[in-house]
Amino acid sequence: TGRAQFLLDGGVHQFAGLRHVLPSPLAALTASRQLLQPHLPPFDTLQGLLKTADGTTGSFFLSFGIEAGGPKEFAFRGAKGSLVVDFAGPTHTVCFTPTNVDGEDERRVEEWEMEGNGVEEEFKAFAAALVAGPGSAEAKDVDERSGPRAALKDLECIQRALESGESGTWVALEV
Repeated sequence: TGRAQFLLDGGVHQFAGLRHVLPSPLAALTASRQLLQPHLPPFDTLQGLLKTADGTTGSFFLSFGIEAGGPKEFAFRGAKGSLVVDFAGPTHTVCFTPTNVDGEDERRVEEWEMEGNGVEEEFKAFAAALVAGPGSAEAKDVDERSGPRAALKDLECIQRALESGESGTWVALEV
C-alpha cells in the first residue's frame, strides 16, 4: 500500500504519542478508513477502537483530510479519562480529565512553551545519548522512545489499522 503515504508517514507520530501516554502497550485495534480529499488517495482518515495489553479500551480519530483551520490537538480518550494536548500557538495546553467512579471529573491543566515541533528535542536527546555512549541511560531512553523497534511498533499500528479497515475486523498487534 505505497499509496497510503500520508497516513503511514504522518500517522506514526500520533501512534508514537499514544505509546508514550498509555499505561500498557497496544494489543489490538479495529478501524475504518475513508478518503475525504481526492488529492490524498487512497485514504486520508482512520477512526477506530483500541485495546491495550491490560484491557484498557479507547477510541482514536486520525485525519489529514480535514481542511486546515480546525483544531490542532491530540486527544486521547478512554474509560479512565481523557488527555488533550492543544498545539495552537506558541503555548501548548495539556488537559487531563480522569473519570472518577462517582462520575465527578477533576481537570488538571498545564501550559508549557515549546519551540518548533518537537524535532529539536529529539535531536538534543540523540546528541546527549551519543555523548553519554552506548549502554548509557540516555542511549537506552532514546532507543526505547524512538529507536528502530519503537518506530516499527508505530508503523505496525498504522498498517494494521489500514488492514482492519479493509477486512472490518479486529487485528492483533505485537506487544
